[in-house]
Amino acid sequence: MYFNLCGIQEASKDEEREQAQKTRPRLVMTPAVSMDDIDDPQARLILCQDMYISDMAKGLKEAVGAIKPYKNVQAPFAKHPAPANPITLRKLQPYYVSPEWRMETVQWDNRQLRAYCDGTKEFWLKFPLPKCKACDETAVVTAHRAMRRQKK
Repeated sequence: MYFNLCGIQEASKDEEREQAQKTRPRLVMTPAVSMDDIDDPQARLILCQDMYISDMAKGLKEAVGAIKPYKNVQAPFAKHPAPANPITLRKLQPYYVSPEWRMETVQWDNRQLRAYCDGTKEFWLKFPLPKCKACDETAVVTAHRAMRRQKK
């Protein structure tokens, strides 16, 4: 049943194509062959593909056509890896510093403080801390709550 339907559809397409070919103006391609007169679909396809293609596309088609299409390319692995070419570096030797110079730097280093230290700490702690507005308000609220508790 399906094949018959396909045959009917194909027949109707062919009839529609014939009707279109009869009613439309004649199309003549560059080699002076009427496209409607070509019965072989393969020949028509070749003619269309050769005529409606740019020079760039033709060159690309020729270049790519010469190369076999590869789907999976794997590079061969060497049987033995290349030998290592290690380099050696000299051991880093610190520069020689005379003992007199070293003593000066050691003395200076020993005088440095190694803990957190604020040099102005004692100066600032001599003065009473100023009260801020938020501290004053908090003190008022706390005193008011204490007074209410005593009344109860």
